[in-house]
Amino acid sequence: MRKRRCFLSFPEQDSNDAGALKSQKVIEGVNIRFSCETNSSFGIVNSGNIDVYNLNRTDTEFLTTSTAFWINRRRLVQLYAGYDDDVRLIMSGQILEAPPQGYPDMALHIRLFGDAKWQTTVIDVNKSDLKIVDLIDYVGSITDYPVNIPQWLRDGNEWLNKRLSHYSYTGTPMGLLQEIQDMLGGYNPSDTAFNIGVGSGVIRVSTSKKTENESVLLVNKETGMIGLPSPTINGILVKTLLNPDIAINDVIKLESERIPMCNGQYVVFEIKHEGELRSNQFYTTLHCRRQTPIGSQQGGEDGQG
Repeated sequence: MRKRRCFLSFPEQDSNDAGALKSQKVIEGVNIRFSCETNSSFGIVNSGNIDVYNLNRTDTEFLTTSTAFWINRRRLVQLYAGYDDDVRLIMSGQILEAPPQGYPDMALHIRLFGDAKWQTTVIDVNKSDLKIVDLIDYVGSITDYPVNIPQWLRDGNEWLNKRLSHYSYTGTPMGLLQEIQDMLGGYNPSDTAFNIGVGSGVIRVSTSKKTENESVLLVNKETGMIGLPSPTINGILVKTLLNPDIAINDVIKLESERIPMCNGQYVVFEIKHEGELRSNQFYTTLHCRRQTPIGSQQGGEDGQG
């Protein structure tokens, strides 16, 4: 059985300089309890709640005082979780509050809001003769987030490769991605609309169309599904053992022996990771919408689990 791992990192320097974010302190080997949500919608802010137990006094004071906004500090906390050597970033955010609480074990309760790099950094873009895909790559370069666009989509899609004679923008990186989303949404009919999602440290661009060689994650009881999938007004709700590899806009193939009518392919639009190192809880809950693969009938690919 794989060993569960979870740790926090945060900047050691008390500075608003972006370069200071590269000097990180890692907290591991203590009990951590977390509940973090990532959503594909730009209108819904990613959020997280983390309890860290028995921190030393210096780290406790450093993180607690970051809630004093008038000091103009930018404290970014990043949470990583996974198994053995496969540990991934599952939440990155700015501290809203971090009050110490509780006995016999002292806990620091950290509440996170979005990601400081996306919400507070102001960028100025003034470029000529560029493609829309170049703008997406630019956002990735200034935020140190890799950009995941299927190669067939990057190379062959006329909308992503549409050239802009001139483009100017001033605002946050998230605001720029929203403008790009609006541009792509305006260019495309609804059945090929683009979706830009930010989560798990990656910018992902996808459409409702998929090719056969694109990876689809199988979700069933053998791969960690817990209980039964639950149909929703938007698609499906499914719970698995914690899986840090799943990201916003990923495609999953659901297989349920008990409820075969739910079987098929879905696009992930909301992810909730929750767990604690000293308990059995270490789960990922997915909110997904039904996907209709190319060449299939409406309602997806039904199969037997």
